[in-house]
Amino acid sequence: MKTIDRPGARRVAHFESVAVLGAAVLVAASALVLLSPGQAAAEECVRLVPDPGGESLVNQCNACRIVTLLRSRTGNATPTQRSFTVHPGMPVAVPFKGPGRSRMTSESPCEGTPGAPVNIVKPEAQAAAEPEPICVKLFRVEDRVVMLNGCDFCRKITVARTGPGGGEARMSYDLKGKSSLPLDPLGAAAARIAGEGRCEG
Repeated sequence: MKTIDRPGARRVAHFESVAVLGAAVLVAASALVLLSPGQAAAEECVRLVPDPGGESLVNQCNACRIVTLLRSRTGNATPTQRSFTVHPGMPVAVPFKGPGRSRMTSESPCEGTPGAPVNIVKPEAQAAAEPEPICVKLFRVEDRVVMLNGCDFCRKITVARTGPGGGEARMSYDLKGKSSLPLDPLGAAAARIAGEGRCEG
């Protein structure tokens, strides 16, 4: 099992056979990363990727993003422009059908997130959004993956497990402050923290 933890990135753990389990503890490279809200304000987070149904917008950051797509069609047809709100871990299927080419023309933070435009006419309409802390990470300890809460308070996390066939299943866990919990792979090929928030109650 490998654990991936880049600076400012969210966490991904890959499950492999015991024979491949080496002595590495944390760092490796991966395409599955989530940037923190502060980084998201200055980075390009959303990617336009092909899928069996056409195209989808995938947000690789840990903050909501608004993107504008321009769809050009063959011939002299006028290009179509549409805006989409893309949340972390929630791909958005692009509705354009038929031949043509899609490209992103703009990307910006959603209202209320760091780096979003401020309403200068009515400043009170723009409430200051306090960034949600990132407390939980996945660590590899010997032959298993452990979820570790580095904060002093309870955190609710959602873990997404990816099976060998590519399907994804999600489960939620509550971790008390400064606590850890082993993560059962349940036959998955990879796992990542897909969401984190405050515990209920």
